Amino acid sequence: MINESEQPEFWEKSFIEKHYGSAMTIYHGSVTDMPFDKCEYDGIFCYALIHLLDSGEREKLIRDCYNQLTENGYMIFTGISKEAPTYGKGELIGQDRYEIFDGVRMYFL
Repeated sequence: MINESEQPEFWEKSFIEKHYGSAMTIYHGSVTDMPFDKCEYDGIFCYALIHLLDSGEREKLIRDCYNQLTENGYMIFTGISKEAPTYGKGELIGQDRYEIFDGVRMYFL
């Protein structure tokens, strides 16, 4: 989570509204604190996140997203595959999970 004093310019409300309008709600914080609202969504796109979570956190994220989908809604997740050059690098901490540079823990699909 980004500390408010460390927020880059793009997190400022005026910047977001200027570029994306006021119709878009952006949440920042830990996905383990989801759900952030009680809304249902036609689609949920999760980019560059799921590979950073442990198995329990991944399961919770997917369950929480699924529970906020409308009927026939879509969930799209991107992840890092075992074909990535970083697979197998660093310390093995679980099945297909490695602690690589600067303590980053990554799960490979």
